[in-house]
Amino acid sequence: MKKILAICALAALAAGCSTHVRIRTEPEGGVIRYRGEGRANFRWKYAYPSTTKTEFDTRYGRITTYARWPDGSESEKVSVPLSSFRDPPEIVLRPAPAKR
Repeated sequence: MKKILAICALAALAAGCSTHVRIRTEPEGGVIRYRGEGRANFRWKYAYPSTTKTEFDTRYGRITTYARWPDGSESEKVSVPLSSFRDPPEIVLRPAPAKR
């Protein structure tokens, strides 16, 4: 019985799991970018469709995301830990307050 459980656990780990991420911008029209965090420095990617709202699956343990609007304003970068066992709540990106 222990061998069967060990084989099942190993198969589940080897199969890999992904997390479903939902991101939207307020106001609409922001271009969403993200990158994985962890083992190495991953490159920034556009989330497609990349304006206003997107959903995608990822296997990273943590992502950092931000949005840029056509007028040049940007949101703050948001770092979100991810889990294979539950999806994170929807991420809402808003323009950062202007710096003085």
